Amino acid sequence: MKKVLSLLIIACANFMAMAQSDYVAEMKAKAEAGDAKEMYFLGQSYEYGHNGFEKDEATAVSWFKKSAESGYISAATKLASAYQRGKLGLPKDDSQYVYWVKKASELGDVKSTADLASFYLEGKYGVKKNEKEGVKLAKKAADGGSYDAMYSLGAYYKDKNDN
Repeated sequence: MKKVLSLLIIACANFMAMAQSDYVAEMKAKAEAGDAKEMYFLGQSYEYGHNGFEKDEATAVSWFKKSAESGYISAATKLASAYQRGKLGLPKDDSQYVYWVKKASELGDVKSTADLASFYLEGKYGVKKNEKEGVKLAKKAADGGSYDAMYSLGAYYKDKNDN
């Protein structure tokens, strides 16, 4: 019985390894063919050293950029965060942070739209203060359900009425 159980465990392990290998090959092929979601997953594989890939932050960033430029929101927000915090081997860089927040906003990320609104309303991260643009973006984010944007709009109008 122990021998049968041992053989069954070995067979399952081999099957799992083959399935993992097939998954990785398929992910890489789809990413190289332009699938933005798979580009992101490939980037994560390099970021964390998963799925048989060596950890390589520069390669991860390259795949995240390709993914974001191909329209994948999570990749744009990951790059924004990395530039804001100086992660993934990237320097802290306000202009790149703003670039990727704008990209994520353009792709439809409500949180990024709310963040961008605050940049314009407050003149943060090197963005020139522009209340008209800030209010427009805050309304868009609020319409998308962002409580931060709703609060920002309330505070903006309260300040305007108090003055």
